[in-house]
Amino acid sequence: MNFERARSREHKEERREEIMKAARDLLDTRDYEKITLTAIARELSFTRANLYKYVSSRDEIFLWIILEDVSAWIDDVLASFEGKISYSTAEIALLWAQVFCRHARVVKLFSLMYAVIERNVPVTVLADFKKNLFQTLIPLNELLGRILPKISEKGRWEFLTMQLHYAAGLYPAVDVTERQREAMRLAGVELDIPDFQSGMTRFLTLLLEGLT
Repeated sequence: MNFERARSREHKEERREEIMKAARDLLDTRDYEKITLTAIARELSFTRANLYKYVSSRDEIFLWIILEDVSAWIDDVLASFEGKISYSTAEIALLWAQVFCRHARVVKLFSLMYAVIERNVPVTVLADFKKNLFQTLIPLNELLGRILPKISEKGRWEFLTMQLHYAAGLYPAVDVTERQREAMRLAGVELDIPDFQSGMTRFLTLLLEGLT
């Protein structure tokens, strides 16, 4: 596309969506560390200098994407718990894990967020992201209050924090590349690598049992 500086709020939002789409498309085909602002600009037929008019770094773009993906994930969680009043611990754990599996990209990005993405953006950008992320999670806290009335307010936030942290740690451990598998074969190491859904379901069951 030919670059034309966005002037209105609507055009700026359109440009932001175009930038996020280009970054998401690149994430589907290459490792995160190989995605650069130059590559994103090339995907958009922008110059890197033009891209800097909208964003300060690659990592800032992916913070935008995380917020958008988290919002979609939360909508799916809320929809999954419509129609019933009471759920067993096993039902909650399984439904929750299944939703995670339908939103693999947000789990992948969370696995990079703390160690890479958050460390490479200005503190003001990071503070704004943290504030928006917290606000986005409030409907999940309210959902937990309905389906898990015995858990305290503090316990609900603990659940939300721990399930995200565990998902972020589990994902790279089970999303094993062929290169990693070959290295294990050469090392004579035989590991029973669980699938993400079963590993997440087991953890959520244990977490919920502990909190209740």
